[in-house]
Amino acid sequence: MKNDPVVAIVGVTGAVGAEFIATMDKRNFRVSRLKALASARSAGKTIDFRGQKVVIEELNERSFEGVDIALFSAGGSISRKFAPVAVRSGAIVVDNSSAFRMDPNVPLVIPEINARRIREHKGIIANPNCAAITALVPLWPIHRTNRIKRVIIATYQAASGAGAAAAGVALSSPLCTAVGLRKKRRSMAASSPSGRVCNAANPRGTGGVGMAARFCRMRRIMPRTAS
Repeated sequence: MKNDPVVAIVGVTGAVGAEFIATMDKRNFRVSRLKALASARSAGKTIDFRGQKVVIEELNERSFEGVDIALFSAGGSISRKFAPVAVRSGAIVVDNSSAFRMDPNVPLVIPEINARRIREHKGIIANPNCAAITALVPLWPIHRTNRIKRVIIATYQAASGAGAAAAGVALSSPLCTAVGLRKKRRSMAASSPSGRVCNAANPRGTGGVGMAARFCRMRRIMPRTAS
């Protein structure tokens, strides 16, 4: 890529979209142009980016014309629909949803562990759930020295994991009601593969439901034989 890339952010109004922008600034990532993409209800609004106002556009099948890198964080259904569209338009997609994490044809990458796999991409690069990343990064050097066969982990998820709107509600409410907690648990269980225990020999888990299922991608990140 000879010139600075054109970068599109899908889900720019969400919590992760804002973090994409903050991280690009923190790392001085050079961008020739930013395309801010979101749903129809956000179209026409603006976001601040490096001293300029960027108008948010409605995501559609023509959104990726001229885009070099597309960062997706708008949910699995949006990624499944629009990531292939972005690839056909010539963009490289980095997807933050669960859509492609278990796809054997899509590299699942944590840069601190297996950055070399980025070279294998066919247009889409996936990353694991945030809780899986923070657990696997410190486990990786242990695994390289003494292979880990099994990990049992319980996670306690932040409200921000449900998006910017949920984080706002949490900040403005003194208590999280039992009804709300039950709904959040059901939503997480429905969107995640089953599994109480993540076993390196059985990456899809052994039954049950819960957030520990997020770790059943371990084998895709940490190979049987440490390099």
